[in-house]
Amino acid sequence: MRSCPSEVAGARLYNWADAHNHQELCRARSCHVVPVPIQPAFGPQEDKVRREDRRKPPPKRLNSWKEIAAHLKCGERTAKRWEKTRALPIRRLPGGPGLVFALTSEIEAWQLSNARSEDAVGSSDAEQHLLPDETRSPTPGSAATVPSTRRLLTGLALLALSVALVFGFIWRHRGKPAATARPHITTQQARNLYLSGRFYWNKRTAADLQLAMRDFQAAAALDPRYAAAYAGIADCYALSPEFAAMSPQQAYPKMLEAARRSVALDPNLPEAHRALGFVLFYWNWDRAGSRREFERALALDPHNSTTFHWFANMLMQSQDRAAALKMIDKARELDPTSPALLADRGLILSWNNQKKQAIEIWQGLERSDPSYLPSHRYALKEYLYGHNPVAYLAELRAIAQVTRARADADELAACQEAFLHHGEDGLLQVVADEHIRDVQRSGFGYLEAANILDLAHRKDAALDYVEMAYKHRDPEFPTLSNLESFSDLVGNPKFDDLRSRSRLPFPENRPASLSETSSASGSPAPLPATRSPTKRERSHRAPLLGSYCPVDPNPATLRGASSRVSVSSNTA
Repeated sequence: MRSCPSEVAGARLYNWADAHNHQELCRARSCHVVPVPIQPAFGPQEDKVRREDRRKPPPKRLNSWKEIAAHLKCGERTAKRWEKTRALPIRRLPGGPGLVFALTSEIEAWQLSNARSEDAVGSSDAEQHLLPDETRSPTPGSAATVPSTRRLLTGLALLALSVALVFGFIWRHRGKPAATARPHITTQQARNLYLSGRFYWNKRTAADLQLAMRDFQAAAALDPRYAAAYAGIADCYALSPEFAAMSPQQAYPKMLEAARRSVALDPNLPEAHRALGFVLFYWNWDRAGSRREFERALALDPHNSTTFHWFANMLMQSQDRAAALKMIDKARELDPTSPALLADRGLILSWNNQKKQAIEIWQGLERSDPSYLPSHRYALKEYLYGHNPVAYLAELRAIAQVTRARADADELAACQEAFLHHGEDGLLQVVADEHIRDVQRSGFGYLEAANILDLAHRKDAALDYVEMAYKHRDPEFPTLSNLESFSDLVGNPKFDDLRSRSRLPFPENRPASLSETSSASGSPAPLPATRSPTKRERSHRAPLLGSYCPVDPNPATLRGASSRVSVSSNTA
């Protein structure tokens, strides 16, 4: 048995807890346990305090600057500064400067001692000194005041910018009618009538235009605030000079009235702006206003092929042919099966001096659908202006076969006989006389008649018809400045004055012509059908079912004529 080391060393045990621990240690070592009397080193009061301290839980350890800053409710930079300037009790571990820890009891004692020591200095200064850097109020002139000044200046700048934007918006939209917050909702019956009108309008025949006008007017009568109904009425008037027996002097003033009313009722209706753009160009000759309305219509509905189609035709006649070709291609992307879009693409190429490509397009349409008349009509005009009489007679024969109309057969026979006896000059005289009769019957087509009279070398008559085209507001008059014909009239003071006017909008204060005055006022009226259709109108109508068939021209006669006149299939 070994003796206890405490006996050898003469160790003193100062309380009962130490004695209990000593006895347990001796039993573990198999020592000879000898009770050792306790010799207290403190008085009764100190021994009581020590016993109470043992009952308290051990202090919490904070193992990083983040935990220390969170305990102090400040930032890490503030805690590190307090270690240097205020003797914050921080303990460091070997291995690096960032390995630190602190005890919560020491931190609380440090806070208490600092609070007591600052009483003499003043409570406000002490509180400011112990506050974190992020919340401490800066002194005047210190570096901490710089961010506050910057924030103040930034706020003032944003306020000034906001005021400027508000005044700029008010100035830009001054005088413009405010759009209604809620669009007008029509009745289902009026909506059905409008859709029925669009169905008939898309057929593009005189009878169907009458039905479409009936449905659009009925929809407008049911709901006078229905803007789409007035846009449909305007679209009917837009097609009536070409597909029905109605002159532009009768149709376009009413179209302008209906389009403006539709825009006033709903400024966000794309069909209304499209109709207004159409009539501003072909009736008011206002290129800038028309372009603005078409662009507005496309902004409201960028997927409407009809809007791209009409805009392309306007750009073509305004001599912006690159943009016109771009617009017609976009329309074909939206409606690739439309023959009208392909035919008008050929027309734009023809205006752009790409005659061969244009004729190839029209010939392809004729092969795929021989009854489609616009391709024949475009090719007919191209052959006439390109001095290709044999191809002109062939197209005229194809039109007569499609329409089965006696008037077309009579014109074919007259043109054939004139060409056989007098050549191309005789053919041009017959065609010019036919166009003059068409103008006298219909009241429009003055500029086209003037162009053919110029080809026939009838200079005085051509100049008279150019002047009548201006007086009667021929829709094609704005193209006068772009035409390459009328070479015999260039230099004539009267012609040069008319050509300069074709570049300007039509004067609104000019007295209206007789036919214009009789139909420019009043409510929308049904499409008239009191006169016989002209050759231009017949070329757009569906094939007739009558039994009359024109006599085919003798191919041998045409071959004999072609031997006397030099003809090239590739027009200039």
